[in-house]
Amino acid sequence: MIIFNRLKSKFGLLKITVFELLLSFAIGVLIAILTRSHYSANTEYIDTLAYMDLVHIDKIQLLMFIILFRVKEYLLIWLFSITILAVTYNTIFVLYKGFTSGFVVGVLAILYGYKGVIYSLGLGTPHSIVYIIVLLQTVTLSYKMHERATNGIFNKRGRLILNQLPAFLVLLSMTMIGCFMETFLNPPILAYLKTALGLH
Repeated sequence: MIIFNRLKSKFGLLKITVFELLLSFAIGVLIAILTRSHYSANTEYIDTLAYMDLVHIDKIQLLMFIILFRVKEYLLIWLFSITILAVTYNTIFVLYKGFTSGFVVGVLAILYGYKGVIYSLGLGTPHSIVYIIVLLQTVTLSYKMHERATNGIFNKRGRLILNQLPAFLVLLSMTMIGCFMETFLNPPILAYLKTALGLH
């Protein structure tokens, strides 16, 4: 915690979070390269990513699934911000997000070459842009709320939460927009890429 506070004072929380994302992404790619022998013969999970058909799936069910998943992630960041585990949870969550993204990109690149790289980028288009913005802002604001609570700037946590309510609602709305983009915009993009890249 002491090291984290020193880094935060020197570089700023936003820069630290971006660095964590990029570092864990690079590690994910590296692990994909180092473990290629373990999945090259068994690509069921990767084939699911590459060949899944989201165009003809029930969009309402898909939307509800995505909303439950994404909103839960969003709410957990805020929930942990009022506990002593705020820094630990946020750090692990950011590292996990970066690592899994890097691993998927690395695996698809190894199995399908440049086509895999293009398709892996398509997996996050266009919703990931919104999610990344929300992630960076939420981690930053939730940590500031945690810091104020632990430093006793606000005597009552209810008042502290109320103070962050506008930002919370704006970021929640952005998360919902991302969910709709992931449900209705991403599947046609993936379908086009599968055809254009010959991934059938």
